[in-house]
Amino acid sequence: MCIRDSSFSATCLSDEGGISILQLLRTCPKVTELTLGLQYTKITDNWLSFLASLLTRLPLQHLDLYLGDTSITDLGILLLSDSLQKLFPRLATIRLGFTNTAVSDLGVKAVTTVLSQNKALTILSLTFLGCSNMTQDSLDLIANFIEQHSSLQSVRLTLPNMTSEYLQRFENIKSSRAFSKFEVWP
Repeated sequence: MCIRDSSFSATCLSDEGGISILQLLRTCPKVTELTLGLQYTKITDNWLSFLASLLTRLPLQHLDLYLGDTSITDLGILLLSDSLQKLFPRLATIRLGFTNTAVSDLGVKAVTTVLSQNKALTILSLTFLGCSNMTQDSLDLIANFIEQHSSLQSVRLTLPNMTSEYLQRFENIKSSRAFSKFEVWP
């Protein structure tokens, strides 16, 4: 079962409304593909703790989660990362969007550390554009993860603070093996 294009973007959706949505999702225990667009909402780290709990109960193979322009912080990313670990090895596709959030190197480290344990991951999209708390350390974490994760076939990255040095590094990663798709957007 798939739940796609569930977009609540640019709504007044708060944690309370988000929890109601998650309770509805609990009635769909066979969801293998989930897309939630929650950009520009009032969702917080508290809501992510409820989402994390739900994710561990679903047989997900594909997860698209867009939380840009919300008040999500590293705490929420840590909670989400813990639940992602419980989805392995069946989670093959993950697309995470955290544009213009307070995510920092700590959140990026949590995501890349957990994802590195998933040997079934073939499609990865990460968006951290506008995350001003991220440093070059985050770019190193992401580049190292991709270099070491041989199961990846498709990669799409939208990252802040991209210098020509990092663009070249990602270009070298792209040319080092046969990706079906590899895009980096500064």
